[in-house]
Amino acid sequence: MRNTYLIEIKGKRVKEFLLKLIKKKINIYDIKYYPKKIILLIDYPSYNEIKKIKTTYEINILKISGKKQIYLLLKKYKTYFIFLICSILLLIFLSNIIFFIDINVEDNNLKKLITKEITKNNLTLYSLKKDYQTLKKISTKIKEENKNSIEWIEIKNNGVHLEISAIPRIISTKDKIEDIPKDIIAKKNGLILDMDIDKGSIIKNNGDYVQKGDIIVSGYITRNDNIVGTTSSKGKVYAEVWYKLLISKNFNYEQEINTKTSTLKYQINILGKDLTLLKITKKNTKPTTKNIKFAFFTLKKENIPNKTTITKKYTKQQLLSSLEKTAKKSLEKTLQPDSYIISQKTLKINTNSVKMDIEVFFKVYEDIALIKDSTIPLQE
Repeated sequence: MRNTYLIEIKGKRVKEFLLKLIKKKINIYDIKYYPKKIILLIDYPSYNEIKKIKTTYEINILKISGKKQIYLLLKKYKTYFIFLICSILLLIFLSNIIFFIDINVEDNNLKKLITKEITKNNLTLYSLKKDYQTLKKISTKIKEENKNSIEWIEIKNNGVHLEISAIPRIISTKDKIEDIPKDIIAKKNGLILDMDIDKGSIIKNNGDYVQKGDIIVSGYITRNDNIVGTTSSKGKVYAEVWYKLLISKNFNYEQEINTKTSTLKYQINILGKDLTLLKITKKNTKPTTKNIKFAFFTLKKENIPNKTTITKKYTKQQLLSSLEKTAKKSLEKTLQPDSYIISQKTLKINTNSVKMDIEVFFKVYEDIALIKDSTIPLQE
């Protein structure tokens, strides 16, 4: 990289001084003439030669390019660069210190045991982090030394956190548990469509209408009107269930659109936090993200299109369609995975100059089974 100087020479009969420079074989790469001055593009050795010439002409440096420019910038901002480097080194050092220990277990006795064990293995607050292989060896050692208490343990680094997860060892017993009588009752009003019963005495059948709380399957087994046994009823009861939803929305709505500009951001990510170094507004381009990962920090370049908000207005048909879709999505979010909407019908539509209100009726295929302690069935 060549060091070049753009200099300005002022004075009377400045061309005579230029001839003097040419005679001294000064390397001149470019010349611009003005009435009382000239502007020259020269290299660094030539600039040193010009400085040695005794003259009354005024010589000013307009611009320096090349390695010399970088050197002068480093010299000018030396304190800033030293502070930046020291800050990065300090952050790298701090990122290798354990500031938090998270023991993710609910059992207090197990938590105390783990605390004792990690302290024995020099995993304490403000100590240096261990690498993955070392943590794995410590985990295995703790498990081997506490076989009767720990079924599984994992120790890992997460930033400045040391995270420990463990499962206690449970010694199984073969105690017999009585079969407590349980009923399946309706948790909602509905029309029974399908039943999948594994255990229990069926009272209601497909096509029966049930109200909330009605017994569908009993935990008491009867023969000839006499109770001959009990069981814990088990199964599913699918019914047609009914819902009404009231929903409203304004005719006017806001829409976010891209502008003709974007923001180019340069960031550094240290300890999971983004620190913005530079922001530039430019003509819009596609959103892009580029990461350069180092040992303890990441440099990030991201282009984000700028957005603005505009106001639009629905037609009546568009708003009605939007409300019906919103009502359906709202109900679907509340349904179990094995449930679905059978049909949908809009019952009422009210509009004014500002908004539209609608009432929507739904038929839903849904499991209404709820298991509860049994009650003795009434004899008809």
